[in-house]
Amino acid sequence: MNKSTSWTGIARLRFTPGEQGTRPTLVYTQAPLKVQRSFYASDSGLCQTVLVHTAGGMVGGDRLLTELLLEREAQVLITTPAAQKVYGSLGETSEQVVEITLRGGSCLDYFPLETIVFNQAQFRQDTRVYLAPHSYFSGWEITRFGRTARGERFTEGQWRSSLEIWQVQPDGTKIPLWIDRQHLLDPSALLQSPFGLDAQSVIGNLLLVGQPVTNDQKQNLVETWQAAGYQSPQFACTRTQQGLIARYRGTSSQEARQGFLHLWQTWKKTIVQQPVWMSRLWSV
Repeated sequence: MNKSTSWTGIARLRFTPGEQGTRPTLVYTQAPLKVQRSFYASDSGLCQTVLVHTAGGMVGGDRLLTELLLEREAQVLITTPAAQKVYGSLGETSEQVVEITLRGGSCLDYFPLETIVFNQAQFRQDTRVYLAPHSYFSGWEITRFGRTARGERFTEGQWRSSLEIWQVQPDGTKIPLWIDRQHLLDPSALLQSPFGLDAQSVIGNLLLVGQPVTNDQKQNLVETWQAAGYQSPQFACTRTQQGLIARYRGTSSQEARQGFLHLWQTWKKTIVQQPVWMSRLWSV
């Protein structure tokens, strides 16, 4: 697709707590991004918002920009109703940028459904999260390479991912908590290599950030996780400076989601002691 006919979608959202809980106080969107009506938890004040990509997928030259700001003490869950599709391109790159700012005491659970990267796609995704002290972020990125249900493999194209988590100090100084960059330039070789994806079509990262986790707490989380049926080598879990990161490598987007959600629920209840509100979209 030519640049003149490509999409530039924008979603800028700000959430502010009030007497009736967290509410969106700024909603600006530009097609093809759209925000559905939010839902509110009467007991916790949590706001649940669904972000929709109305075009159904991205082609070469498309760009999506999402900016989220949570004011102090805001509590928000954001998800999407469907997987993101990235179609094959003759050369132009599709780009998705997500920038998240969390003020002190706020909490964001950011769980978009997976991204499906078609064969010959050229795709770049960049996610940056800025955490104030005493704020919490949980979020995932799940990617499927190729439409495997149709027998398609991601043998041509390019995929880049950059995920950055920064701690913002009261004086404005930014300290890196997690910087993870991945790149598939020769997908045919790396997807098959035992040092790459070992012929697996789905990868995912889950970040649970905002509070240090002890070795004992990590072990308890992993044991609970494994007792629910989620085992290595599909899943692995590692402590970070301010939390945990879990990784998935396998063949099932649903397995990645369900495993991550189980770990997230346990982390919310036992580590940060916050209420859990499951989206109705995850059971569809």
